[in-house]
Amino acid sequence: MQSEMAQFDPDNIYSSVPKEHVRENKDDDKYKIQVFLEEHPGEWFTSKQIAEETGYRVGQSQTSVRKAITILLELDNIPIISSSYGYKYATNEQEIDEYCIALQHRVSGIVRRIKALRSIRMDVKQ
Repeated sequence: MQSEMAQFDPDNIYSSVPKEHVRENKDDDKYKIQVFLEEHPGEWFTSKQIAEETGYRVGQSQTSVRKAITILLELDNIPIISSSYGYKYATNEQEIDEYCIALQHRVSGIVRRIKALRSIRMDVKQ
């Protein structure tokens, strides 16, 4: 496990996104998500609702929807934010700023857990 952590590259943000989603493709279904959210500014939608409205496969977790949204945000600079309500197209700077603050709180919590686990890992019996 330590070797996995040592190989972690924080700049490789697409490591969990399948390569077929990253390729440049004008007909990519991800743009259906963009259009759908742009047509409903300020409205929250779950990944299941987005899948149903855009023709994505509806499953237990809608992984393909989440990965497409990641690509839209990180590669195409589409302002999609999320919360416990789902996803929405951000319509102003305040929404983006509040979302960034929420993300930073999540990061801080994860860092605390990593530190705690690293400090106790030697106590774990193998």
